[in-house]
Amino acid sequence: MVSLEEDQCVKNWKSRIGPSFPIMFRHLKRFYADVLTKHHIFKDMTFEQIVNWHSKTTGREDPYLIKKLAQEYIDAMPDMRLSSKIAFLSHISSPFLHNHAPLPLDRSFHFDSRKVKPPVDGKLKVNSFKQILHTCNVQDRAMLTLMAATFMGCGEMVHVNTQYAKQIFEGVTRDVGWIKLVLPGRKQTRNKKNFYTLFNTRSDAGTALSQYFDQCAKPPTDVLFRNTPKKWGLKGNPVTEKNIRRRFHKRSVDVGLIREVTPKCRSCGAPTLRKRKQKDGKRKVSYLCKECGKNTRASEVNFDFRGVRYGVNPHEIRDLMRSRWQVSGADPLVAEFLMGHEVDKNAYVKFMDYEPNYVVQEYRKALPWLNVLSEEPDKISRDEIGSRLDERDAEIDALRSELAEMKRRQGEVMVLLDRLPLNKEMQKALRKK
Repeated sequence: MVSLEEDQCVKNWKSRIGPSFPIMFRHLKRFYADVLTKHHIFKDMTFEQIVNWHSKTTGREDPYLIKKLAQEYIDAMPDMRLSSKIAFLSHISSPFLHNHAPLPLDRSFHFDSRKVKPPVDGKLKVNSFKQILHTCNVQDRAMLTLMAATFMGCGEMVHVNTQYAKQIFEGVTRDVGWIKLVLPGRKQTRNKKNFYTLFNTRSDAGTALSQYFDQCAKPPTDVLFRNTPKKWGLKGNPVTEKNIRRRFHKRSVDVGLIREVTPKCRSCGAPTLRKRKQKDGKRKVSYLCKECGKNTRASEVNFDFRGVRYGVNPHEIRDLMRSRWQVSGADPLVAEFLMGHEVDKNAYVKFMDYEPNYVVQEYRKALPWLNVLSEEPDKISRDEIGSRLDERDAEIDALRSELAEMKRRQGEVMVLLDRLPLNKEMQKALRKK
């Protein structure tokens, strides 16, 4: 029987799916091995035969059979979050859709919330991000501050790393001020609707990039950041999304923001520490037990890290910077555009094309809040507190002088009333007034 990888329907599906295919295929393979190959109808069928069988089903139950099996299989998993279960079901449905035999919609189905793991909240705060930046080498600090200033994710950073290396190097070297980076859309709008983002060479990002360029062995005009820890700009491949995530994760562990999840010792069940060392030019990973001291190679450990969520990843930088933009009082629609989000579904709002100066103007308002290393606009300086106290004291003195003047005038009025030839009743009435 043809393997799943060599199946014609899977090949058709792969030709229509982008970089996310390996993850989607892994989910399909898991469902195919655990469920379909053990079902009495499908156990002797290839995946192409299963797709053909589904395309010919009629009646009320048969068209929903595969969908029902997938729903029950995923719903029974207690160690997955709701978003992961929804994605898993979507990945199983995808090959049927791309082979023109879509699984039917089932709006009445909902995953059991009692079998769903709670979501993980983001933990990255501005002070934690500062700590991460301070512990980075000059290359990683330049890369992360550039991502923060431009609201870029890992995918956008990988694109800019090779496409705008020369422009960024020359702009920062000449200190041109504003640098504009045009990006090919995000997610569903990729290569369909461009957007652009900005950063200033006189910001934290510009300073970090300048320090990095000073230490490069040669001008990085073809690739900004490479995956080698030394001899920056000289050798090594361009950084990938995986490189960026790993480096950010390592720094988060180093500053104590998160604790890395490791498998328990196979001998005593105690927690272990992850150890890395170079041997024969290759990096070796092992796990050292805190109690018995046993050191186990990673290849001997059967531990699934895919379900581990730390709440700290490079995408949290976008969330943090967007929140600080909001607090700065700058136009939130400008921030949404710079992040690559849809500003107006009807496409009436076009300030980014008609009024580019407005984008720069609003970014300039938010810049002190985006410069997390050099500025703290949310804190009041001692001089500002002193000036505010002086203003308050001056205001109190002015009110006291005004009150004294009013009392003096009141005394003069009382003296005049006493001199008037009025009877006692009229004087009493006037004094009350």
